Amino acid sequence: MINYIKNYLTPAKLKGLILILIGLCLLVFINQLELLFRNENSVLSFLTNFRKTLIKIKNPAALQGLSLLNIPWLFFNIGFAVLIFSKEKHEDERVERIRNYAAKATFRFAVVTLLLLALFLQAPNIFLIALYIQAYYIILFKLCLYRDSALVYIDHDKVREHLKKNSKAFNTVMMIMLASASIVGGISAYFAANDFMICFLVTGAVYNFGLTIFWHWKSTSFIEPL
Repeated sequence: MINYIKNYLTPAKLKGLILILIGLCLLVFINQLELLFRNENSVLSFLTNFRKTLIKIKNPAALQGLSLLNIPWLFFNIGFAVLIFSKEKHEDERVERIRNYAAKATFRFAVVTLLLLALFLQAPNIFLIALYIQAYYIILFKLCLYRDSALVYIDHDKVREHLKKNSKAFNTVMMIMLASASIVGGISAYFAANDFMICFLVTGAVYNFGLTIFWHWKSTSFIEPL
């Protein structure tokens, strides 16, 4: 683990981790900050209400979505973005190819996720969705990099051929992932007070991340059997 951290951490990635840590600290103490702003007798409350009044006069819709709770998520997303767009400690053609593959796969994943959310939700949390998509990219990229995944190097025709030959195994895995996702989604619905977006993201994470790991676990040594 220590050797992995030494090989992984660069100054840019360290900055990303620091931003994520700042976001985590803010998330822990945000309730106390909210109490200060809600206290009618506090100076912060007076200044906040005065500022809100000025903004409403200028633009009545300007305060829509404005909340202290958005600040930690902003730090989380910026930190994840720094981790994604910063270079690895050892860059070569293989890393660049895996990065391109992960970017394309994540784009497809993002489009499907956004379309489904737009279908069921009127005002989804953009910060949470962005974090969800970035987390998928990081998991996929690191998995392909660590395992040297065979899917990075083979074309779609071979994948379809492999699916036809192993359709029963693949359908079984899909059913297991779907059942697991449904169970975890139901549990999250109970603890998240039936928040549909949280349930959707948790269910999707279990299903999509599980299938992603299953698909990309085979290394390049398995290319010939495919």
